[in-house]
Amino acid sequence: GLVLKDTVSGHTTTVAAGATTFAISPAVPSGSTYTVVVMTQPTNPTQTCSVASGGSGTVGAGPVTSVVVNCVTSTFTVGGTISGLTGTGLVLTDSVSTHAQTVTSGSTTFTLSPAVNSGSTYNISVTTQPTTPTQFCRVDSGGTGTVTTAGVTNVVVTCRTTGKFVFVSNPVDNPGGSAPNGSLSAFTVNAATGALTAVTGSNPLSVTGTGPVGIAVDPSGLFIYVADTLTARVASYAVNPGPGGLTPGTTATAGTDTVGTTQPHSVTLSPSGAIAYVGSFDTPNGNITSYTVLNGVLTRVAAAPAPPYSSPSSLGVVVDPSDLYVIATNTFVGKLSMFTVGAGGTLTPILGSPFPFQSNNSAVNDAYAIAMYPAGGFVYITDWVANTVTAYSYSASGLTELATPITVGTKPESVKVDPSGRFLYVATNGNDGAEVSKVTAFAIDPTTGILNPTAIGTIPTGGGPSAS
Repeated sequence: GLVLKDTVSGHTTTVAAGATTFAISPAVPSGSTYTVVVMTQPTNPTQTCSVASGGSGTVGAGPVTSVVVNCVTSTFTVGGTISGLTGTGLVLTDSVSTHAQTVTSGSTTFTLSPAVNSGSTYNISVTTQPTTPTQFCRVDSGGTGTVTTAGVTNVVVTCRTTGKFVFVSNPVDNPGGSAPNGSLSAFTVNAATGALTAVTGSNPLSVTGTGPVGIAVDPSGLFIYVADTLTARVASYAVNPGPGGLTPGTTATAGTDTVGTTQPHSVTLSPSGAIAYVGSFDTPNGNITSYTVLNGVLTRVAAAPAPPYSSPSSLGVVVDPSDLYVIATNTFVGKLSMFTVGAGGTLTPILGSPFPFQSNNSAVNDAYAIAMYPAGGFVYITDWVANTVTAYSYSASGLTELATPITVGTKPESVKVDPSGRFLYVATNGNDGAEVSKVTAFAIDPTTGILNPTAIGTIPTGGGPSAS
């Protein structure tokens, strides 16, 4: 696309890519003056050409061959945007040019340097994942292409904080034994693939006379808190931040405290991790007990538990992301309780609580597992009797059923929302083998909270899941 012009004669020539000589035609008479200029710069790749010498003069006794034109290929940078980066050490690399950049924590943009020639291809990838906190970043779009006439700014990198470990509770390892042993297992997580590897020496961590069920992980990642049905306690375990091993609290007061009920099943933390809420599974009336949390030590809040109400299930207590409300399922009577959160984790039932759980028309229903939408405003609740999942909105005035309950598999024990808020998953245990256990996926409308079917649909698990 390079076009050279003699401004005196008006004649032009388009020069082919790779050419090392040029001639402007038709020829002009001897004695004619000439002035050669660059009329159009070349593209693909973008270049800047200029007449370096000999560009003007008078035609003599032969053709003029002394005009010198130099062309330099333009260079442009490759970069884009980053969302969600809170860790340190993220490295992005262009595998074509091998240029790399270590991106500062909190950055929302990046630019690889030095610039590369127009016409160069690029292939951006994450070559080092961030740590502190551990995150998984990926190039979502624009990662490959060709540099053309301007800097590349459309590479999109998304980072999400990822857990380093998975912790699993087993209430009974030796059913029927003289000294029942509950256990906890720890696994490391491959941030890229999700693969789990058992932590050496912690699988299982067996403690005689315990029955651990619900687990909550402290935001620092340094402690977990476990509801223990057999000892009627909530216990803390220190997490080794390197290999992920677990160490029980060293004394009865450092990390454990009596719950005051016989079957504590669930434990969940406030958004800051400063308060733990423990739900019981007692019959006929359970409760929620609040604890302040500091460095693995739980201290019961004097004003808790809240007034007794029918028991929340082991997965039935959630905290609003704004830390304004606690919502719990009342398993045995099929109702929903909602509390305002006061100073230090004190709970006060809001007007109208407990609310009816209208997931079926029978006299008996069973509000069981509950999941909170990450941004708040919606909760999703399974019915153990009707085999459904129902979406609710909530506000200061209480809970409102959003749509007709959706039928899932038999005995929906667990419901979870993915961290992005796009999908919801319901695990059903198939009534202890009477039906194949399954996981069903739904898409969440972020505006209305309504659940919609997905192409994934329902997937058999081959087992009897208790939690997802």
